[in-house]
Amino acid sequence: MEKDQRWKNLKRRMSNGKRRAKDNRRMHKSGCNSWDEYCKPGDMVDQGVADYFLDILPPRTMTSDYFQVGEPHSHAINPKTMKNCGTYATFAVRGKEIWEYCGNCFPHMCVDVEKFKKRDSVQAFFA
Repeated sequence: MEKDQRWKNLKRRMSNGKRRAKDNRRMHKSGCNSWDEYCKPGDMVDQGVADYFLDILPPRTMTSDYFQVGEPHSHAINPKTMKNCGTYATFAVRGKEIWEYCGNCFPHMCVDVEKFKKRDSVQAFFA
């Protein structure tokens, strides 16, 4: 999907009132036990969530477009290098004080590591 179309889809989702950016306060009220349970790749989060993750550790990677939390979430085989590599919670800027949670990504990437896992069947892919 092209960047302009993704931006239009984001604006539509954020403006329709049904889908608000997730924040720290609602996470605590949600009853979820972990960040990964509360927020999925593609979810929008507010500036407070981004600030929280920037404050807990120095970022692994930080550019004007995205940042990665400083400690690895897990490790997986990086398809570019074919080496075991850390994966990092990644947040990309999508608007003024709005960030997209990209998932746990390899360094300098904004694609969730789950996209690279091999699946044995179409059913396993959609599970």
